[in-house]
Amino acid sequence: MKSSKGSAEMRKIMKIWNKINLKQKILSLFIPINIISILLILVVSVTVIVRNSKVETIQNVMDKLKLVGEQAELIISNAKYNVKAFSTSSALQNSISANYKTDTYGSYMFYSAMHNSVYNIMDIETLISNGYIHTYDNKIYNLKEDTINYTPSEYMLEDYQTVTSYKGKIILRPPMDPTGKSALNISKSLIDITTGKCLGILSFDIKEKLFYDSYSKISDSRNEEFLITDSAGNILSAQKRS
Repeated sequence: MKSSKGSAEMRKIMKIWNKINLKQKILSLFIPINIISILLILVVSVTVIVRNSKVETIQNVMDKLKLVGEQAELIISNAKYNVKAFSTSSALQNSISANYKTDTYGSYMFYSAMHNSVYNIMDIETLISNGYIHTYDNKIYNLKEDTINYTPSEYMLEDYQTVTSYKGKIILRPPMDPTGKSALNISKSLIDITTGKCLGILSFDIKEKLFYDSYSKISDSRNEEFLITDSAGNILSAQKRS
């Protein structure tokens, strides 16, 4: 009985659908896929706009949504793995904690220690569009440029307080870079695994291209358009990028 009732309802839906003007047959499917939510800060959703009325096309799009959602989940999981491995690295913690002199040699030693500890662990080239490490004593190591400086900006000083207030939890936020090259920001306090002391923060943007590549290779550009948004409706990645 349930099967017969369901079939009847489906026939009614298809009858209504067939009466719709062709120009109105632009179906917008919004399938929210909760890839990850950290402290209720960010929920990523995948959306596709379909310009075709065929049932098999809609099913195909549903399959693509699932695939893109899984790929996006892998991207964020990889970023979280990098953060966890990096933040607990003894090499990094020793690099930050060491007592460097403020002369040229001391700066070189700090740079060398940070460079080695960062590039031996984190997937900089593939994952990160920009980012930095801000130590407890206001040293800044730029992850992408591979440089150091001792003058954190006002934004960095304020953000240091924000990130450390989460007590070592991973935070997902809108990106620092407004140009569209970044999809989202991931930040975390760096906590000494022995003493529990805060050694600084790690903050970096994930490349938008990683998400773009996840759907651009499988989409039909003539009939589909993919979007990835956060819970506030901000577009993290869009197929028609300007």
